[in-house]
Amino acid sequence: MSRSRHWLVGIVGTLLAGCTTFRTPIPLTDAAPGHTTFHAIPVGDKSRTFLLHLPPAAATRRVPLVLVFHGHTANADVAMRTSEMNRMADSLGIAVLYPDGSGRVRGIGLSWNVGSCCGYAQAHQVNDIAFVDSLHAAMIRTRRIDMNAVFAAGFSAGGMMAPKVACERATIVRAVADVAGAMPDAVCTPAAPVAVLLIHGDDDDELRYDHSRGATTGAPAYARSYDSAAVFWERINRCAGTGSANTTQMPGSGVRSRVASACGSGRPVQVVSIPAHPHAWPGGRSSWWFAPKPSKVLDGSAFVLTFFAEQLRRDSASTSRR
Repeated sequence: MSRSRHWLVGIVGTLLAGCTTFRTPIPLTDAAPGHTTFHAIPVGDKSRTFLLHLPPAAATRRVPLVLVFHGHTANADVAMRTSEMNRMADSLGIAVLYPDGSGRVRGIGLSWNVGSCCGYAQAHQVNDIAFVDSLHAAMIRTRRIDMNAVFAAGFSAGGMMAPKVACERATIVRAVADVAGAMPDAVCTPAAPVAVLLIHGDDDDELRYDHSRGATTGAPAYARSYDSAAVFWERINRCAGTGSANTTQMPGSGVRSRVASACGSGRPVQVVSIPAHPHAWPGGRSSWWFAPKPSKVLDGSAFVLTFFAEQLRRDSASTSRR
């Protein structure tokens, strides 16, 4: 797939998703448990938009929060629709925030600035970490979020944003999940250890496992393969036997998992490989008719949220033993 066709696929998928271009943001004070609402906040001299889904549990207590970053040329609506994360998040009592990237037109062809990628955001040197900071401050003001239980996940270029947040704002996220993304091409010096989940498909021609240039896509090569990214985080997290964790196969699915869990920081690193899975959110929906069809052998949203919830349980158990 050429770059121009990749861009067209993203644009058409965005339009079919019922994009935020045609919505009017409402005050954050109007966000309600059990609903998804559209908001805007100032970031420097710009207005940035996002969707916020609060679970019913937010009516009675402060809940954990997951930031979910969309892929290149998509938007918050596409991320929400293709991942189908809200249903599982409701059952676990977790809020989900879907930020919009930047582009020439609101809600269409949006991108993130993550080093060598991508599009408008990279060309205009948009400060997306400043956006994350503003979102963090806004969530504090809602008084519905447990700010000690914040996580980040993303797909493709949005998957690159998740480790970028870990690199630059490790003090505000406990764990991140990179789905079909890559380590950003930038210096990464996290201020604290962060649990990391890396998920990729064996048939992903947009971003190969070794991050070599895609044979049919013209996609760029990135600095760290999945293996080297895992080793990087294992070293940061002080995991025993860096790079030597055994790979196991999940029964009946062919999904392979490698977990480094004996980490001095208490922050594990896991790499998951899905057979016959393309460049798509695992177990989710296609962004439009001709987009790659996700494999259904793994529910990506359930897996990501369970990984995050397990980190909360680990931390709670560690605290109770002190």
